[in-house]
Amino acid sequence: LFPAVDGPVPHDVRPVTGLTAYPDAGYYRYSNDNYKLFIYVNPDGYVPGWSHGHADIGHFILYWKDSQVFIGTGRSSYRDTPEGRYGRSVRSHNSIAVDGHEPCIVHGLNGVPAAMSKDYLQLPPVVETVAEDEAMKINVSYGGMGRWIESAEVRREFQCRSDELIICDTVNGVGSHHINTYFQIADGYRVARDDSSFTLEHVDTVLCMDYPQEGMQTE
Repeated sequence: LFPAVDGPVPHDVRPVTGLTAYPDAGYYRYSNDNYKLFIYVNPDGYVPGWSHGHADIGHFILYWKDSQVFIGTGRSSYRDTPEGRYGRSVRSHNSIAVDGHEPCIVHGLNGVPAAMSKDYLQLPPVVETVAEDEAMKINVSYGGMGRWIESAEVRREFQCRSDELIICDTVNGVGSHHINTYFQIADGYRVARDDSSFTLEHVDTVLCMDYPQEGMQTE
């Protein structure tokens, strides 16, 4: 039994800054005075038949000054329809597809639970966190693409700085392939694009999203 408390219970309401990690559950959050970054990395690397999980390895959510910027769209239908399958797919997340393939196996989307044996499933993803003087790095590596592409591995590095978030994506594999990177932008933003950047405008906020071409390599 807990003793009765007369009046409000005191608690610490100060925001938590820096990295908060629950690796066994797959949840990571980085927070500073400017933005909050949320990352979920399924510790198993696949979605079993009893789960409502999505193909969201590599996915993230970003708030700038408490306003949503990059979001998860959620699933609008649980029916086995194109709309329902889209809500679970990589295309509805802030993640990467190679040759149209999902980053992991998801029952009811690209996998059948009866065939999802341990011999078929890839190794679980690996998350590494490195604290540096000017940045906190969160590295996510996963090999789910290896079912379709020889030696394929995707590595996404989040470099969290005081007023900047840098995302470095590396896709290793054999041969030539088509890579799609998806971003889901919150409602209310006006988007303008030039040769190497997007500008996101919302009320009194202007954010710049650069994607320098010289950083891209193919093999």
